[in-house]
Amino acid sequence: MAEIESTSMMPKSFSLMQQRPSPKMDAIFNAIIEGFPNAKRNVQADHYLLWGLIDNNYQMMRTFPKQFTFVDMPYNGRLVGNSFENSFWRWSPRSFHYQEPINAPSDRFEK
Repeated sequence: MAEIESTSMMPKSFSLMQQRPSPKMDAIFNAIIEGFPNAKRNVQADHYLLWGLIDNNYQMMRTFPKQFTFVDMPYNGRLVGNSFENSFWRWSPRSFHYQEPINAPSDRFEK
């Protein structure tokens, strides 16, 4: 099991970049703000949470390459009805796609 990073590695402030109204973004961002009081929408910050490739998010990734987490729904298994809690979300720190190797058996799709 991976060790949890030290809290000294935690950014002091988060900006949740929400360029337009969205029930999906509202549900996720409201939960983040509840858990991280130093998270605010659309402000200058130490770390940026970028939702999808809308508006200037791609430029934000290039401008702050070590200070963002890309968030979106995955290509498969997207929103399950209106249940945000039972849906899948893609979180990719400092990358458009998650980069860590996955340790899984090669026959996992054959079962």
